[in-house]
Amino acid sequence: MWEMNISCIKETAREVLGISRGRSGKHREEWWWNKEVRRKVESKKVDYAKLVGRKDDEDRQNNDEEYKVARREAKLVVTTAKTAAFKSLYAALEEKIEIISCIRWLRLWSGGLVTLTK
Repeated sequence: MWEMNISCIKETAREVLGISRGRSGKHREEWWWNKEVRRKVESKKVDYAKLVGRKDDEDRQNNDEEYKVARREAKLVVTTAKTAAFKSLYAALEEKIEIISCIRWLRLWSGGLVTLTK
């Protein structure tokens, strides 16, 4: 009985919602990425592929050091870019909040006589 209910629910969900193809493989939050971040992350990925692809111990150690350096650099650039992007976002939001609070105060003070026009 439960199996029949489960299959009915799944079939209805497929018909109504459709079937997803999975994730697109892209990062969800890359709106704050700049060219430098993209370049450093790509460099880190290339170094990681080299590290995984090597079987020799000597080559692997050299690639391990390169990957560690690339990872540190990418992490630093990502942190810097993300901080700058969110600072500007928060500054813009604060400015909008101040404007909205001033308008509300004016409306309250004037008894609703102040209106906003664009």
